Amino acid sequence: MLSQKQRGRPQISHNVRVTPEFRDNPDLDKLGRALIAVAMRIAEQKQAEEDAKHAQDIQPEIEEGNMT
Repeated sequence: MLSQKQRGRPQISHNVRVTPEFRDNPDLDKLGRALIAVAMRIAEQKQAEEDAKHAQDIQPEIEEGNMT
């Protein structure tokens, strides 16, 4: 049986080092597609935020018009 200090999840984590692996001939086609996909996703998120903000701005005007 484990001692009281060794049971369960450790309270501290061990340091982990990540070493990037550089390639002599990177696949530029895949890299380009990945960067374009990221840019498109960011643009879609910004557009969705702007649309939501625009919809919130229009909603009070519509409600005010119905009350008169």
